[in-house]
Order: sequence, then structure tokens, then C-alpha cells
Amino acid sequence: MNIRISPNDYMLKTFLTHKLYADTNIFLLNSWEKCKEIIFPRLALCNRKLIVLGSVMAELRKLASATDKLAVACRAQKAIHDINSLVNQKLIKIEGDDASFADHDFLSTFTTRRLSENIVLLSADKGLLEDVNRLNYSESVHSYRRILVWHQEPNGFINTRWAKRLNRNQVFFKESTEERYCATCGKPFYLSPTHKQFFLSKGLAIPTHCPDCRALIKKTAEQENTPNLASSIRNFVEAIKKQLATSNNI
Repeated sequence: MNIRISPNDYMLKTFLTHKLYADTNIFLLNSWEKCKEIIFPRLALCNRKLIVLGSVMAELRKLASATDKLAVACRAQKAIHDINSLVNQKLIKIEGDDASFADHDFLSTFTTRRLSENIVLLSADKGLLEDVNRLNYSESVHSYRRILVWHQEPNGFINTRWAKRLNRNQVFFKESTEERYCATCGKPFYLSPTHKQFFLSKGLAIPTHCPDCRALIKKTAEQENTPNLASSIRNFVEAIKKQLATSNNI
């Protein structure tokens, strides 16, 4: 990884002011080795780390245990080993829990963090990059910070100029990320058209709970060993109501 880097290198200057996040697919591509040679020397010069969300690690573990796609499972197992090795080398930092769908996690995380930090997302998923890029044009949340979206090409080239400027008058902007409120805790969470399509394609209902509450519901169901998710949700909601009632009486 010892390569000569110009002080005027665009990527190097970006890493001085931005935090770099990687999507799940980056680690599964054949171009990952080439990608490492490009980003890690520059991150090291900036004393920065590549950030991997806990939900990305959860997706990789799920893929690694798949028995119907052995080739993908092998790549995922190798990716997990590689990430853990890079964590030990202090080149990667893992942040956040592993409970939610990674694409949704990127949107909710970036919606909050873009208020205080500049962000770069590296992904091979153009749909996700478009959704994240739209956060720069949010009508309800204004920030002087910026989210950059970089596309990882199959040949290993990182396209840092991939995103086009979004025009507020374009039709597709009307289909931007939708803000919803959790049916249990009331916190806002965000759904894009891509995420809605994902849930519908899997035959799942559109979520009415935020990622944190969904994680607690799932954990409660696992602890009770209850196959009835609706029952687990009712139990969880009742527990929250009792907790709020107790807090109000104190």
C-alpha cells in the first residue's frame, strides 16, 4: 500500500474533511482489493478510518451463513475476516448496532450526522447513492454540511464525480425520502421509494416502527421464543406504556 500521493490529490483532500462510509456490496466485489489500495493509504495520511455500520456487518454475517448461495457465502466469510483484520490494524472502525436493514440505516444515520459532519458514502448500489444524495436537498432539514456519494465501478475505479446535481424541480425529487413517526416511541424515521419497494418485494408490510423499536421487538420475540410477532409487538408496546406511566408518576 506504499504509493506516492500528491498533496493536491482530490481524494486525499476530501478525507481531510469528510468521514468515509462503505456499503455492504463494496466488500463483496472482485474490485475490493483494488479499492483497498486506493483508499487506505490516503486515509492513513489523514489519520482517518473507514467506517462500517453494524448493520453492514449483520448483512455480511447473514450472507456468510447462506446455504443456497455458496459462492456469495464464501465471499462474505472472506469479507468478514478481512474487515476484522483491518479493524485490528486500526484502518476500519465499526459503528452502530446490527439490528436494522443497512440501506435504511444509512439514510437514518446520515440524516442525523449530516448536521455535524461531512460524509462520503462509497457504494456500488446506484439506487442507494441516489437516495442518499437527495438528503443534500432536504426541504425540512437544512445543513451547511455535505454528503458525497462515490460509485465503486466493477473494474476497481472509484467514480468520485458520479452524482449529478439534483434539480428541485425534477419530477423524481417528489419521490424523495419520506419521514414517518414510530408508532411506539414517536421518533421520526425515514423511508425511500427504494426501501418501500424492498419491503413490498419481500411480501412485508411497510414498517410503522423505527429501527430501534423494531430491534427491541425482535429481541423480545427471540427471548420469549414466541413465533407470533404481533403478540411480541403488543407486549412491547404495553411495556413501553407502563414505563412511560411510571416516569410520569415520579
